[in-house]
Amino acid sequence: MKRNLVLIILLALFCIANVGSTGKSSFSDGGGILYTQPVKSVIFRHQHHVDVKKISCEKCHSGLFEMQALLAQEKKDFIMDSLYKG
Repeated sequence: MKRNLVLIILLALFCIANVGSTGKSSFSDGGGILYTQPVKSVIFRHQHHVDVKKISCEKCHSGLFEMQALLAQEKKDFIMDSLYKG
């Protein structure tokens, strides 16, 4: 009985420890963000920008920026010209 309990606890600890280490970073998840404003179906893929093109966050973001997906599209200056300027 004690042996089974120890095995269950060890298995649970192993599973908990691996939850955060098995997935990719949220900055290069590859899943993409589907923007719907000002035009529909514009997909931003972190994997392409970070892993493939090797572009750092600072290249496009000069300072602090909103980390929540889709929050940027609510601003009036969310247009390609502004995006090119960072």
